[in-house]
Amino acid sequence: MGEKPPDLEENRADDQTVTEAGPGDEDSNPEPRAGKSLPPADEPPTVVEVAPPQKGAGPAAPPTEAHVVAVHRATRGQKIFLAILLAFFSLLLILAWFCVLDRVEDQLEKEHKISWEAPEGLELRPGPPNFYYDRAGKEMLYRGPIDAKSKAELTALPVVKEGAQNTAAIQSYYDAINNLTYRSNESLRGILILLLIFGGLSGILGNQLRTNGNFVNIIVYKDALDVERWWPWYAIPPIISFVLGIVIVLMLKADLIQLGDKVPSGSMWWAAVAFLAGFGASDFTERLRLLTQTLFGKSS
Repeated sequence: MGEKPPDLEENRADDQTVTEAGPGDEDSNPEPRAGKSLPPADEPPTVVEVAPPQKGAGPAAPPTEAHVVAVHRATRGQKIFLAILLAFFSLLLILAWFCVLDRVEDQLEKEHKISWEAPEGLELRPGPPNFYYDRAGKEMLYRGPIDAKSKAELTALPVVKEGAQNTAAIQSYYDAINNLTYRSNESLRGILILLLIFGGLSGILGNQLRTNGNFVNIIVYKDALDVERWWPWYAIPPIISFVLGIVIVLMLKADLIQLGDKVPSGSMWWAAVAFLAGFGASDFTERLRLLTQTLFGKSS
């Protein structure tokens, strides 16, 4: 029952090493522990031995295995360059997003009109805000595409006065609505491609917001940026988020997923959903795994 062997004391000291923090969120990356600190920016990379304690033993047990991690602390020049690159990419992304948004809005809010004169004895009730009948100009106008619900609202507008020719008057109105519906949907042939691109850019925008926040967290609060190790974290997620933004638009269009009772309406709705898919890319990917398991079953 004498003093403890000196080699055991040394093993204890070596066990108090640092674990490098990556550029992710605080809840997914460990804080640096007490012990060896990260090397100064101007020194060569340091080899750090991370030795986990023996399985099943107490905290004072000697290490059984160790793996070597080379820590390359980012220099000031690397930090500045990466900050400028992220800022430039974010600005370019916002400009591209607004350009595509303008084109999507032009397609979704395009005005359609046909010539039609209301027969004698036929009156129209007040209709939707994007529908207008110009009695003086003898034109029927509608802004945006007419879906099944909107068409049902429009077909319920005519009121035939007593003594008028009911069948001919109403049929003339129905023919005009059918013509207007066809023309409004004819312009949507290219809107799906624009909507997919818009969804992809919105997904990148959501991911970029999270990436910039994580970058500030790693640079300012943790000072643990390792560019040589973590560069894929900044290069690959924008591509993944672009694909996820497209995927969620396709899945909503195909009714594979439903977001409550809300009916998709307008470009801002699609932008918000795709933005959330990019911001929570890992969460959305996990939902996709659950969906594939529901549709096709778990792999054996």
